[in-house]
Amino acid sequence: MADQDLFEDAVVAMYKARGRGLVHFARGLLKAEGIPDSRVSAEDIVQDAIVITLVNSQKYPVSNPGSYASRVIVNLVRDEARRKGVADPLHDPRGPAAEHRKVLWVSQVEEDVDGRLDAEKVLREMSPQQRRLILLAKGVGFSHS
Repeated sequence: MADQDLFEDAVVAMYKARGRGLVHFARGLLKAEGIPDSRVSAEDIVQDAIVITLVNSQKYPVSNPGSYASRVIVNLVRDEARRKGVADPLHDPRGPAAEHRKVLWVSQVEEDVDGRLDAEKVLREMSPQQRRLILLAKGVGFSHS
């Protein structure tokens, strides 16, 4: 666990030293792909890259967090470029997030306190990485992969 804490400290130090440069790098890549800020901002790409670097460092040895984050930024921009012609998944009425944007009538709400308490108990028992993955999958709508 101490190694992970040291790595997290290294990522924080790298971000403090190179954060603006990473944002500039991401902005240039987005501009080269013709992706406007209204679709995804360079800051969001960099923040996602930092999270991915931290999560993946628990699975794979990452010797240089700055280089790894830069590579992740390139991959995230490439993925976004592939989706350039696709409707924004958060606003696509047929997308998986659309289910959460339907009108909810008060009569449809059932208070499931027991279920919520059970879920909170299970989440507390999970590792931070597992909780993060559940949040990204269920809260944000990312795939499990």
